Amino acid sequence: AVVSTQSTGSRDKTLKTWSLITGKPVHTVNLNSIPDDVIWNTDGSTYAILLEKSIKVFQPHSGKPVRTYTSDRRIVCCKFLSSTLLAYGGESNSISIVEIESNKCQTITGHSARIKALDFVRSDVKDHYILISVSSDGEVKIWALSRDNHDQIGGTTLFNHRPVCMCVYTGEKQFVKQLSTPAPVLKHQELPKKRKTPIKRRVLFANLHAIQGGKTIKRKLKHKKT
Repeated sequence: AVVSTQSTGSRDKTLKTWSLITGKPVHTVNLNSIPDDVIWNTDGSTYAILLEKSIKVFQPHSGKPVRTYTSDRRIVCCKFLSSTLLAYGGESNSISIVEIESNKCQTITGHSARIKALDFVRSDVKDHYILISVSSDGEVKIWALSRDNHDQIGGTTLFNHRPVCMCVYTGEKQFVKQLSTPAPVLKHQELPKKRKTPIKRRVLFANLHAIQGGKTIKRKLKHKKT
């Protein structure tokens, strides 16, 4: 049987796992501090709780951590690369890659500032990944990663910018196709109210192939205001 669940953390220092079928909480876990984030692995068998200087890995139905990883400095981001492979980084300027089942760990160094975000692309080779990391000084680095080794294969610097988040997208054709589909028309009473002072957001788009080739992106960034 398949049970759909969703985990949430709140300011009352608790973690609740909810059944999406019944809409009721399955169990509640008391935490020592307010959680910063909840991250599920790629097949939904485990999830991780980010708690400032530690990460606790849980199974959905047990309510007990199966692994706990700690750091001397604050952990800013973490990302599951597979069902058992977890990457995290933060103010220590390094990236830790841990194998949850064997509890093996490898450390990636190369950034000179705090790690702000991580993302990855699956490789055609089994158990190999392309890991992308960005630090607060604008450095973007690309790593060829396996369970036992890693190598830097590219990178660039985003000048005059301090990144706070990142997302890697590889399906450009599919994205354009989805955009061409007309959005459903809302009823008059469901239309959202217009803001008096619209919030200006700016997103930076960079070519992943240029970054991987080691080119410095200074004027090739396209600015889009939304």
